Amino acid sequence: MGFLLTLIVIIILFRVLFRYLPSILLWYTRKRADKMYGNTRKEKRDKKEGTTFVSRDTSSQKKIVTKDVGEYVDYEQVKEKENENI
Repeated sequence: MGFLLTLIVIIILFRVLFRYLPSILLWYTRKRADKMYGNTRKEKRDKKEGTTFVSRDTSSQKKIVTKDVGEYVDYEQVKEKENENI
């Protein structure tokens, strides 16, 4: 009788686990993705239809080139002849 009771408890636990575990994993994955990439779903929900929002990062627009970056090479475009005999 003890074996049968243990088997029934294990079957019930597996059913509950397989029913709710995917939902819990999906929730946890979304939570981590929101933390890593920003909460974009909330931003989309807060915007009204027809409005435009432009976000600019001013720190990335500033380019600093120092003397030790390298040397500038000016390339010329060379046109080849169409009928070239080798």
